Amino acid sequence: MYETKTRITYYDLDFCGNVKLSALLRMVHIAADMDANQLGIGFATLFPLNISFVLQRYGLKITRMPRYDEALVVRTWPAEMARGTFIRKGDMYDADGNKLMEWASMWILFDIATRKILKPSALPIEIPTLTDIGVDISPEKINLFHENMIVLSEHIHTVRYADVDTNMHMNNSI
Repeated sequence: MYETKTRITYYDLDFCGNVKLSALLRMVHIAADMDANQLGIGFATLFPLNISFVLQRYGLKITRMPRYDEALVVRTWPAEMARGTFIRKGDMYDADGNKLMEWASMWILFDIATRKILKPSALPIEIPTLTDIGVDISPEKINLFHENMIVLSEHIHTVRYADVDTNMHMNNSI
């Protein structure tokens, strides 16, 4: 398990002073990256091999949104492998030990050069022992459009420089 402490800063807030969901997801993503580095399967190890982990989906359960300048503890760990995907789970606590959020994320291995999904055996090391620390959520697929649904508006998002990561993917927290 990887654990880190962080604090909500002013740039994590929206125009109303509330924490942006993208800021929380960024904290989760950073913790996942730090844990992957410690496990020997981080960006620095995989990028020269044209391999990257790509986030496929999240499952979130938020009990309370943190506030400005609040100290937080973020924990994350590799939880399981299912049909070629890697499930990572984690949670977030306030300074008093109250759980604010828990999540599960689904990751796939991706060949950066060919843009193809890879099997877990493509990892240059043995997959670490997986654990379950009691986060009861899964990254389910969401069906945004239902049979009788009427779309009232559409939004076209122009991908900006800040939205794209080093793999030329739009950052999912955005």
